[in-house]
Amino acid sequence: MIITLNSKRDKKRKNGVPVHKELLCYYSKYYRAALKGGFSEAESNVFEVDASHACLGDFVGWLYTGYLEPFPWKPDSATKPMSVVDMYILADRIDSLALRRSIISSLVPMPKIGNTRYTLGFHAIAVAFNSLPMSAQLCKFAIDSYVEHWQESEDDDDTMRVLDEAPTLFLYKVICGKNKLLERITKRSCVCCATACTYHEHESEEERLASEYQKASIGRWILTTKRSLREEGRR
Repeated sequence: MIITLNSKRDKKRKNGVPVHKELLCYYSKYYRAALKGGFSEAESNVFEVDASHACLGDFVGWLYTGYLEPFPWKPDSATKPMSVVDMYILADRIDSLALRRSIISSLVPMPKIGNTRYTLGFHAIAVAFNSLPMSAQLCKFAIDSYVEHWQESEDDDDTMRVLDEAPTLFLYKVICGKNKLLERITKRSCVCCATACTYHEHESEEERLASEYQKASIGRWILTTKRSLREEGRR
């Protein structure tokens, strides 16, 4: 059975985004309850979703492939931070733990240009804090990344002009975190870039260790495959 997801924000679009019912239910507790629990929308197989059409397209693409493109931390991609935040808000609303984890994994680690790491912009953070609970891992990640990497002296005039958009609670948490950071004598690596598992909402230490082992195994397989391909190329 095919379900259609229509964007409430893009009313001009006549066609929604189609997706198979069982796939949608498997990755979303919200849609599982809606489609199998007797919600009125289930009768028409059409859902109006408070997300952009592009966001819904990326979401359905992820459902079928399990892949989200890595975050392009480039100055000319100013709209991308908002698309990441919008996707995480959608993941929170439809209660999809797998999608939330995939989004965090697409952000971590943040790349460096010189000695500076990119961080989410203040506007994107304001939207996240206004739309998500403080317990959301994206909010925690935003705070940690600014504690570890934000240097006000490196901000340009455009960045400083939007500083007023940053939520007061966010700035307070960053200042408190910076104070604690100064108290550290040594540290191996920053919290936000060490591992995405910090924000993956693992239910237990055993699950976290299993996830780390799986990623390490995949990494070893990729390296082995690359070596084999190089050796084949030399023959």
